[in-house]
Amino acid sequence: MKKTFLLLTAISLALFSFVSCKDDKNTDEPESSTVLCPFADGNKWTYIVESKLSNSSLPEVSYLTEGLAFQVKSFTLDGKTGYSYEPIQPTDKNFSLMNTDKKGNIVELQFKDGKYIGGSIIYKKDAKAGEKYKAQMFVEDEDGGEMYDMDMACVKRDTTLKVPAGNFNCICFCMTVYDNNVISDKFYSFYSENVGLIQDVRYEFLDKEGKDSVMMNRRTLKSYELK
Repeated sequence: MKKTFLLLTAISLALFSFVSCKDDKNTDEPESSTVLCPFADGNKWTYIVESKLSNSSLPEVSYLTEGLAFQVKSFTLDGKTGYSYEPIQPTDKNFSLMNTDKKGNIVELQFKDGKYIGGSIIYKKDAKAGEKYKAQMFVEDEDGGEMYDMDMACVKRDTTLKVPAGNFNCICFCMTVYDNNVISDKFYSFYSENVGLIQDVRYEFLDKEGKDSVMMNRRTLKSYELK
């Protein structure tokens, strides 16, 4: 259960963290005119966050945060310049950052012992509706960290989402998390090209078949400012 908690924490940080590093590979490849999430100094996204806390010995508690803001700033790490809503501390050794590549995909960059060790596409901008693919996520633990395989899927494209920030044409992705080969959580993320994350929802599953679930977290775009 401890590793499951660490994995869920890492996923939450990855989904909630707006971080980008410029990738210097394939420099001859033309860049896409659109990205799933734009990054620049001062870009800011503000969300309404709904969270539930459940415990077998305590009543369920719900929390609502009306304006949780993420504003990105640039920094350089291991020779890569990128953006984060919070600085990476000198004591941080094992972690992951999010990147937009030349095709506009969102990529997770993994670092171990403060060094870049690889990357994995998490959200594919041009994925077809119903397309399934594998992704890898690095999770820090007491032994330093390890890679986890994630089941990813493009649920649907060209879906309109109405949120306080406006109406957006979105791509919906689903990330499935397992605990001992039993489904434990699903994360649904809605991205609008050149705007970023419009909404994400986490469901916790209560049965082995993955049929009975409860919504635990939801974040909805309230406003945004892009430079």
